[in-house]
Amino acid sequence: MSRRSNYILRRLFNRRRRRPISTADGIGFIYIIRERVLSNGCWILKIGMTNSLDRRLKEHRRDCPNPNRRLWRFKGVGFRRRVEALFHLKVESISVDRPRTSCPFCHRRHQELFMLTPHQISNKLLPLFARLS
Repeated sequence: MSRRSNYILRRLFNRRRRRPISTADGIGFIYIIRERVLSNGCWILKIGMTNSLDRRLKEHRRDCPNPNRRLWRFKGVGFRRRVEALFHLKVESISVDRPRTSCPFCHRRHQELFMLTPHQISNKLLPLFARLS
């Protein structure tokens, strides 16, 4: 799946924002992992959520031996599932693309990946991330 149009992303964001918070949702972390930097300077980032950051990072290392993977940012939030879903839509709206190619290290197609330029990261992603709660 490549990046969806801003119109579709706005509609999805507004629909998701209106949904009630699930009783299964809870506190946890939103994290950003830098998967790799491409030759054109763009970063491939994985954005996810967890209630145990240590456990989730161990799972990533176990499932894919990418030596370039680095935890780049993380933040504690009150409703991790809701925040992650809304954050994904916002990040997709500022991204270059949503890469769906096979990983060069484990040959699987990872989910929740976003391609951003350094300019998009510093001027759009970081301010969005700072506002998460």
